[in-house]
Amino acid sequence: YIEIAVVSGVDPNVLNLYGIVASACPGGVSVLRCNDIYVRSTAPQSFVVDAIEYGNLAGHLGKGVIDSNRICQDGGGGATAVIAGYGTCGPTPASVLIKNNIIEKSGFSGGEGIEFYGCGMTDMDITLTNNTILTSGEGIAGYEGPPSVLHWKLTNNIVFSMKNGGN
Repeated sequence: YIEIAVVSGVDPNVLNLYGIVASACPGGVSVLRCNDIYVRSTAPQSFVVDAIEYGNLAGHLGKGVIDSNRICQDGGGGATAVIAGYGTCGPTPASVLIKNNIIEKSGFSGGEGIEFYGCGMTDMDITLTNNTILTSGEGIAGYEGPPSVLHWKLTNNIVFSMKNGGN
């Protein structure tokens, strides 16, 4: 069980928080399996609060696996997500496999359950299989365009957004 709490009145410079940076080294595999992960923020100055992050602080240059977890992200600003990340910034494509998880974004009327976007150099494969995604914002979001592309494969997922017409 992992809990990271950022509350009002702590460090006023806290703007970005990543509960777990799960980026893999070149040719490596990072695996998060069978965890209960909870990340919460009530600090008004926080902007990005992601439970699991690929890229950003450490480039995701290999394969990531998120399997059989319960992951909840609660609170934070509009740029929050349960699972998020940049595409790979290295010379070879990277991938993330997200399967058999309960993914919940709550406590704020925004943010995403899952959000990925590339960083312009190489493609990234993202596979979502057999997940339940409940969110107060958008269920699944992402973008990238030439020269790099995000390749999404979605099978047997339940996505429920309480955002009145959100994605």
